[in-house]
Amino acid sequence: VYFATDQGHVLRWDLTKKAAEPVKGFFCGSTQVPPARLRLPASRRCEYGVYHVSKKGVHVCHYPANALMLHDGQLVRACRSGNMALLDLKTRKSRFYMSGYVQAMTSLSAGELLLARDDGELRVYHAGEGKVRRTLKLNGRPRAAAASDRLALVARDDAVVVWPLAGDKVLGMIKTPSPTVWMRMLGDELQLMMKNGHLVSHKIEVK
Repeated sequence: VYFATDQGHVLRWDLTKKAAEPVKGFFCGSTQVPPARLRLPASRRCEYGVYHVSKKGVHVCHYPANALMLHDGQLVRACRSGNMALLDLKTRKSRFYMSGYVQAMTSLSAGELLLARDDGELRVYHAGEGKVRRTLKLNGRPRAAAASDRLALVARDDAVVVWPLAGDKVLGMIKTPSPTVWMRMLGDELQLMMKNGHLVSHKIEVK
């Protein structure tokens, strides 16, 4: 079991040892706090990320890991710094890609990932080739992403927008009563967890 923290660490939970072990080379990184911001309260010293004082007394902001998933035998993580990394779990080799601030991501077919950036740009990234194959545009900030064998879906604050996997024309939108914090496709059913705590489902029909 893999999980990420708001301080940028990616860890693997060993079920036998019942302990968490860091995934080497997957730390999101940190930046030193500018001297001018040290005058601010600790809670405001980092524009984003988590404020921390190192053992050597250095004031830093740790970039959080904001997305983590398994994809075709690879562990994929995206950091608030705009850096994405893919770790092959067999060879233990890593590759890095400057993706921008990715808010959500999901697996597509044929080795592709859908990366939903904070600025609303959606990148269809082929993990094997290490290239962006095409881009889509979301009018709004992405909250979550999901996909089926035919569709790609991205949630924004007020709706879920639906595209065909093979095209760039929006098929439709599903209005939501509250921002989406998590979503998945299960067969032809879209399941949403809302910020207000409600679990909502919709049947998706494509003609």
